[in-house]
Amino acid sequence: MSLVDPREEIARVSKLLYLRRLITAAGGNVSVRASEDTFWITPSGPHKGVLSPSDIVLMSTSGEVIESTGRRPSSEWRMHAAVYKVRGDVRAIVHIHGPTSTTLGTLSGVLRPLSEEGLIYLGGAVRCIPWRRAGTWELAEAVADALRGADVVIIERHGSVALGPTLNIAAARAEALEEAAELYAWAVGSPRRDWRSVLWL
Repeated sequence: MSLVDPREEIARVSKLLYLRRLITAAGGNVSVRASEDTFWITPSGPHKGVLSPSDIVLMSTSGEVIESTGRRPSSEWRMHAAVYKVRGDVRAIVHIHGPTSTTLGTLSGVLRPLSEEGLIYLGGAVRCIPWRRAGTWELAEAVADALRGADVVIIERHGSVALGPTLNIAAARAEALEEAAELYAWAVGSPRRDWRSVLWL
């Protein structure tokens, strides 16, 4: 267990993800488990690139706000709650709106890493699940179900969700997914006709 205040972790990683253009001022969210049925999560409203620890909200998986300085939790709190319920081994969740991974995942239904690092962090092909309305239990349950046996999933036309035993690992998986999508896009645009031969199948 990290000795760092989870609110500081979330604020720090949110800024890094924003600078990497994986989340936007209003889009994307990050959480860290506090106990079996509680977690810290980014708030709804404030700019994700300039969050302070005091902005982070503590809530239960049933939806009760336990600690807050007047902030409301992310509208995607249901998704985080549902994943924590089915994955007791997960300590952190990162939901990004990576432009390339979202686009290619939506168009192809799956993304395969081209790099060895991508293979290590993603574990192979990452599938894309059908779109459900953001912030709903329908989306939350679909994502949680897809992540029972995986650590990363793409949501059609929405973004992706990455899990980890630490927030740093969850964020690394999210970044590895976007890098995999960028490399895939470059490969598709390459004049080399046998570009598929370099994929990890």
